[in-house]
Amino acid sequence: MSVLAYRDGINAPRDASDSGVSLLTPEVALDVASPAWRDRRARVQFAKELMENYGDNRPWEDDANERAVEIAQKALSGELDFIEASIALSSMRYEAMPEVQEFFDPFSEIARNAVDFPIGAVRSAWEPKALAKKDVEIKDFSNLFRKQTLKACQALVKCLAV
Repeated sequence: MSVLAYRDGINAPRDASDSGVSLLTPEVALDVASPAWRDRRARVQFAKELMENYGDNRPWEDDANERAVEIAQKALSGELDFIEASIALSSMRYEAMPEVQEFFDPFSEIARNAVDFPIGAVRSAWEPKALAKKDVEIKDFSNLFRKQTLKACQALVKCLAV
C-alpha cells in the first residue's frame, strides 16, 4: 500500500490537529472495480487482507451483488432509465463471480451500442439541436432493446437476489 493518506492544501501545519492530512479508509484506497483487477478471487482476497490489516477491525463486505440487484430493480421500476442501468451494470461485470458473469453480457452489449448517446448529466452540456437528433436515435434504440434489457434485469435479480 503506497498511499493511506492525502494532504489538503499546501501550507505547513501548525500542529497535528491542523495537519491537513486525511486518512483514507481501505475501502477508498482500494478501488476494487478497477479493470486491472480482472481476477475477482484475487481482488476479494486482497481486499479481505487489507481490511484485516488496516480496517480498524471492520470486516470486508462485498456488496457487488446487492448493488447490481438494486440497479436492476430501479430499471424494472422505471426509476432508472434502462440505458443508464445497462451502462452501470456493464461496468460491474468483473465484480461478479465468474459463474454469473454471463448475466451481465446483455448490459455490456447495450452499453457498447449506446456509447454515443447523451445519457444522464452530460445532456445539459449538449447543444439543443444536436440533442434533439440524438433523442430520436435514443428513442429508436429504446424501442429495439428495452424489452430484452428489462428481461435481462429480471434474470439478474432472480440470479443474484438473496
